[in-house]
Amino acid sequence: MAKKNPYLSKLKMILPEPAMVDRAGQLSELEAQELLSYINRPGMSLYVDRTVVPHALTISTSFGAIHLDHTLQNVDKVYVGRNSFEPVSNDISVMSTLLDGNPIDAFKPRNFKVRARNKRGRRVARGIEHDRPFEEMQAQTAKDLSGAALTYNSLFLELADVFADTKVDISDIARELTANGVDEKNIGYFLAYESAYKREIISNLYGLNYGEGVVDYNFKPVVADPNTFYRKTNESSRGRCSRI
Repeated sequence: MAKKNPYLSKLKMILPEPAMVDRAGQLSELEAQELLSYINRPGMSLYVDRTVVPHALTISTSFGAIHLDHTLQNVDKVYVGRNSFEPVSNDISVMSTLLDGNPIDAFKPRNFKVRARNKRGRRVARGIEHDRPFEEMQAQTAKDLSGAALTYNSLFLELADVFADTKVDISDIARELTANGVDEKNIGYFLAYESAYKREIISNLYGLNYGEGVVDYNFKPVVADPNTFYRKTNESSRGRCSRI
């Protein structure tokens, strides 16, 4: 007589579709125990993903959604806001990092190729909580974007959707690159370290929230020319604010 799986009865109660219950019945006791430990948590909701056949499982979490394929053993993708990410591993064990560790360690940008957009959007959406220093994420961004081999011609195609529903338009990025004469091989480094939009770029690439770029002001003394109208009418003025 086959040993009864002690975790199957609980899975039957929470899985949203009979076919998924049947699939759960094929899992080993250890596999069923692991699956249950991930999907049976307070504040978590389970839904059937009917966009694929066989149907998959969508797990709604505090930071976004995790998609398991029909086997209930493979993490297909992760969503944070409208951003789709590919997990560093498809094995269900990656959920331990997603749910109990730092989620960003468990996924990378799903891909950069997206549709272009022409209209400015809304503020960067609040992403997952994080404690990773911004400087550390700059290095990761430079690596990822350099690996994407961005060019001026591919910029709109590859990165436009990263800025969907944000204040930054991809056209702003393109103009900034052109104005600074950035060589194509250095685009990734520039966007991560030198761009005025680096915080928005990194926030949206990884579903985090590092705020928005801050305008720097440099106060410099003005040397008055005795022959100018400014000197004659503003004897007491000594400086001006210039934006850099």
